[in-house]
Amino acid sequence: MQRKIGLAVHNIHEEYSVELIRGVQKFCKEYNYQLFIFPINAKHADKYGYEYRHGGIKGLISINNLDGLILSSASLSSFMDVKDFLESISQLEPLPTVHIGIDLPGKNCVTSDSEDAFKRMVSHLIEKHNKKDFILLTSHDNNIDSRNRTKWFLDVLENHNIKIDKSHMLNCDFNKNSAKMNIKDYVMNNGVDFDCVVSLNDSMAIGAIKGLEDCSVRIPEDVLITGFDNYKGATYSLPTLTTINPQLNEQGYQAALLLHNYLNGEKTPVHKKIDSVEIFRSSCGCLSKDKYLVDYIDKNGNEVNFSLNEITQIIHNNPGNINTELYSLHQLTQSSMTVVNLTKLFNLLPDYIERISLKGMAIFIYDRPKKYAPNTGEFKIPEKATRIFSYELGTRKANIVPQETNPVKDMIPAGTFNSEFETLVVYPLFETQLQYGYILVPLTENDLLYYEVVLELFSKEITSAIRLDNEEKENLKLENSNSKLKKYSSELSILSTTDELTKINNRRGFMNAAQKAIKDTIARNKSGMIIFCDMDGMKKINDTYGHDAGDRAIQAEAEVLQRACRNSDIIGRLGGDEFAVYVEGMDRLGFESFKNRIKNETTFINNRNLEEFNISMSLGCTEVTEDCHNISKLLIKADKELYIAKKIRHMQMYKSKTLD
Repeated sequence: MQRKIGLAVHNIHEEYSVELIRGVQKFCKEYNYQLFIFPINAKHADKYGYEYRHGGIKGLISINNLDGLILSSASLSSFMDVKDFLESISQLEPLPTVHIGIDLPGKNCVTSDSEDAFKRMVSHLIEKHNKKDFILLTSHDNNIDSRNRTKWFLDVLENHNIKIDKSHMLNCDFNKNSAKMNIKDYVMNNGVDFDCVVSLNDSMAIGAIKGLEDCSVRIPEDVLITGFDNYKGATYSLPTLTTINPQLNEQGYQAALLLHNYLNGEKTPVHKKIDSVEIFRSSCGCLSKDKYLVDYIDKNGNEVNFSLNEITQIIHNNPGNINTELYSLHQLTQSSMTVVNLTKLFNLLPDYIERISLKGMAIFIYDRPKKYAPNTGEFKIPEKATRIFSYELGTRKANIVPQETNPVKDMIPAGTFNSEFETLVVYPLFETQLQYGYILVPLTENDLLYYEVVLELFSKEITSAIRLDNEEKENLKLENSNSKLKKYSSELSILSTTDELTKINNRRGFMNAAQKAIKDTIARNKSGMIIFCDMDGMKKINDTYGHDAGDRAIQAEAEVLQRACRNSDIIGRLGGDEFAVYVEGMDRLGFESFKNRIKNETTFINNRNLEEFNISMSLGCTEVTEDCHNISKLLIKADKELYIAKKIRHMQMYKSKTLD
């Protein structure tokens, strides 16, 4: 029987994860293992939004589902110390594990040994290029990589009798934009009193290149720059970046080999170190800018050309191919804008899957959505899930016969797929704080950022269909029980329709008033639009300034909407920081004018209130039509349009930064 191993990563699109995935995939193909990838996100990542929700699939990682597990431990422990990390993964025992990126006593581990390569690179700058006036781009001392690399750098300077002033050590938090701004500020205040910039990662180095270019400083003619990590951006940057290659692909491969050896009887824990290597390119002056087919010069002075596969990847990442991927996303979003129940979605999914060039999909849902709030411990997977859909490319017919399973013991029951896919991604189905289930999708050769955005869109589409399905079932129950309906209506009439905090319609008041107005709009053959409004950065305001400040922010958002709307428009607070507006007579062009009014009124309120924070909001809209005039469906569509617009904009920004 084919063995199954898992790979737990923070996400699947960052280059660190991509290289590890490719290395583990290579091993699994050679040794006939089936690979399951779990993008579970680092614990405590909720400070960045709802990333913690990906941890909802962590409970599927068990000895019943897998023979062993590889953990991208360096990235998964980003927001905690080693002790807390070990406690967070204790539930995985007795599953055999291998850790990548950190050295854990008594555990199978693979790490990079970068000290010698980094020291040789810094010495190269001093001895070959005669540099002695350095700027160091670093990060906080609580980051182990920052501490180690800073120490290695200072050791080399001390061995060469070179001193560096603390003002030349700029904390940029491993962030590209921070490095760009810090280096520009330094040059504006001090001039160019340095001849070399050593960055402790590639992102900061590329940011520094942009910042120095803005100051008319030439690289490498005036100043040399080096990085660390050898991410793709190092190859694409102009000039190309001298850096350190920690050989992440090889780390992934060796981790899989360690796990293989353990499963075959080698029980003694092994710590495997992979030697990093220095990569010399144009930013230090070693590689001429006109040698387009040369990737880098190695430590022995040999020119290393791009491989055919690397050239293919570079071509793939040109704007034309990026636009092709964006167009595929556009097609998916246009096709999925109609809110449908599960029955109708099952008919549409095979076309969606083929259009996006996936190989298949299986959907598993729990009996009912289960709440998973931040900072509430590990999510407990329900013991019952139902496979409601499975499809493989080429079969032209989906399997929608329900099959129950205990996902902790059998997350992919027999018959789910006819093919033995080499690699499957396990992805959660969630909406806000609700976990609906999970999907299994074979990994394709697409760009993994594109792949992850596609999975998020499918997750949103499926959970919307489940929600609508549940609403339709509840409505049917109400219609079939007149006595309950009367009692329910009586209770509703007692409830207030006004939101206590903002003094505008609450959710119930808005739904009733908007539905009545929409019915009148349709009868008079008028146009109308539902606008979904979501405050930006609400969690940060609450966390930074307290919940009283959060209440004031919500009140300010309500005032912005009241100032921007007409007396005839219907405004309501749906809950939390979400609002909705119904505007009769509005079309898409009118919506653009409405967004400008919102922007102007927001500026006015921010300037008037003089809070420690500024408010802003994002908007999504959908038009009322004869075919779609149900307020619940319209709100779901407007919410989806807002969500999709944000995701596509994020992808465009990410791709733009990569090309920069």
